[in-house]
Amino acid sequence: MKEPLISIIAVHFGPPAPTLQWWGQLQALTYPHWEAILIDQGTGDEVQKKLGQLEQLTYLPRENEGYAAGLNAGLRLAKGDFFLLMNTDLLFPANSLELLLQVFMTKPKVGLVSPLLLQAGSPARIQYAGSTALGPLSGRNQHPEKGKHWDGQVRPLLPTAYPHGAMMMSSREGLEIAGLLPTTYFLYYEELAWAEQFSRHHRQHWCQGALVVEHLGGLNLEEASAQQWHYYVRNRRLLMKDRGQALSYAGFCLYFYLVSLPILLLRSIIKGRLGKIRAIWKGAWVRLP
Repeated sequence: MKEPLISIIAVHFGPPAPTLQWWGQLQALTYPHWEAILIDQGTGDEVQKKLGQLEQLTYLPRENEGYAAGLNAGLRLAKGDFFLLMNTDLLFPANSLELLLQVFMTKPKVGLVSPLLLQAGSPARIQYAGSTALGPLSGRNQHPEKGKHWDGQVRPLLPTAYPHGAMMMSSREGLEIAGLLPTTYFLYYEELAWAEQFSRHHRQHWCQGALVVEHLGGLNLEEASAQQWHYYVRNRRLLMKDRGQALSYAGFCLYFYLVSLPILLLRSIIKGRLGKIRAIWKGAWVRLP
């Protein structure tokens, strides 16, 4: 029987080196039946020339309208039975596609599947090994194993409330049910909002612990810019609103404005980050779509 086609989709923005490294890793994949689609969002002509000349790569330069919009453009082009959405700043093993596909072959009603992710550096620290559901009041979820030392042992396949946006696989059948990524988010909570679209159709998300991937990038809130803090606060509100649970959203708003927001502002005042204070305040009150 012919193997299903896997469409690998990535969004590029910035210098070409990480994306060229990503392309080199794709050439080493042991799964034979895949295609690659690269969405280039607003880089210069020199970078476009380098990336556009890569053979066997579907290359689409377009204006930067956000990460989700870029991935959606790739999904519309994709011909695959399965879709692997991933960052280019990852180090992944040659059998990655087999291990992700295995979950769809062995589990019913699969939503999104992510690998175990390690933070860049030595010793290896876990960045993602599954996550909890959103707290109904805080609007935040937890990664229980984040920051722990990875002992090098293979982890079991585990159900998770949410995937990780750095690498996640879906099936075409699941995508047709859940729909494309929401484009009303930016920087934060995009993959959580998309995962909830699958969950509403009773799809289970998984963390494939047998696949270990090193993430060389990632946003750290402690080092985030004022703009990033604005979207973090704004999108947290938006995600809770989009869940469509009026009573739960009312409880979240009470907790957010009486507890979470004062704490965020107080911490910023203590650290003297005036730009961050303004960004948090704006994100807390800006009108939501």
